[in-house]
Parts: sequence; C-alpha cells; structure tokens
Amino acid sequence: MVWICGLTRSQLRHPAPALPACRPHTHKHTTHSSLWLVGLIQMVARPFPSTLALLLFSLYGFWLVLPPAAVSAIECFKYHDFSEEGKQRTITKGFCGASNGFCVKAVYSDPNFRHKNGISYGCDKTDCVGVGNLDYGWSPDGCKRNEDYGQDGFICCCTTELCNATAPRQPLLYSLCSLLSFLLFTRL
Repeated sequence: MVWICGLTRSQLRHPAPALPACRPHTHKHTTHSSLWLVGLIQMVARPFPSTLALLLFSLYGFWLVLPPAAVSAIECFKYHDFSEEGKQRTITKGFCGASNGFCVKAVYSDPNFRHKNGISYGCDKTDCVGVGNLDYGWSPDGCKRNEDYGQDGFICCCTTELCNATAPRQPLLYSLCSLLSFLLFTRL
C-alpha cells in the first residue's frame, strides 16, 4: 500500500495554507515512482489557476529562476590554421570569451602564396563593427568580403554560443520537445 497526498481541483485553483490529508492509495496499476511524479506535478501546479498558466511557466518561467551569468561574454570556438609566406601556422583548438558579443570565422584566401591563406576562428575585437548593416558591406547572414582577408577572403560574425564552428541551433526543435514533455506529463 502506498500513501498519497491528493489535491482536489478546487485546491489547485485556490490553494489552502496547509497540505491536504494523506490517504492510502491501493490502485494496482500505479507504481510508486509514477505516484511520486504525480505528486511533484501537483505540487508545482498548485499555485497556477489554469493549465495554460502552468504551460507558460513550464516553457518560459523557469528561465527566470536561473541566476544571471557572472560574465556577459559568449563562448566562441578558437582555432587558427593558415599559411603565410609559405610557412604553415597552426594554433591549437580551444575556446575564448567574446566580451563584445561576437564570434568570428575568417577565411583567408589569395592566389598569391606569400599572402595569408587558411582559416581562423575566434573572438572579435574590432572586425564585426556594423555587422548586419548592408551599407557597410555585410550580407544578411553576417558575412562580408574584405581585401584584408585576401583577394577571395571573407569574415563572418555571429552572436550565439559557439556559433562560429557549428550549424545554427533550431529553436523550433527546442519548442517542440518542451511541448511534447508537457503533454506527456499532463496525461499521467
């Protein structure tokens, strides 16, 4: 026999200061772990007057509880592999913090082998000024051709964690997973 503290619908809408009385639960098809989960959901749902309020809190509200980051810098992938004047230069892979909020990917490309040719990932200090502004030569995807990077070179700037080395994240996928999780827990 498992003891469960149940909440009525009116207690969910207008929570009482005291916990409801516990009663024995003898349902044969319910496991102890699922009862614990139901109790947890009831405890979380108690202050919310409607299912919609609970859904909105579960999707967005818990982010408000997280403490702000100690540093406002985003983390970027750092790696340099290029040749200059016929000499190969490689800087080990790592990470850096971009305090101005931009990660950079620069492609150095020039037919003259004495000029720099290769790729560079890192954190921006000055190269991303005016990013997104078409008047400064930036494309809508955050890239710009520039002779500083060779005849065929370009630079790309982005503003999310590790965006200079990975494919863009899919916020739709996150939202879908959150919604499916909510539906799973509300059907218990």
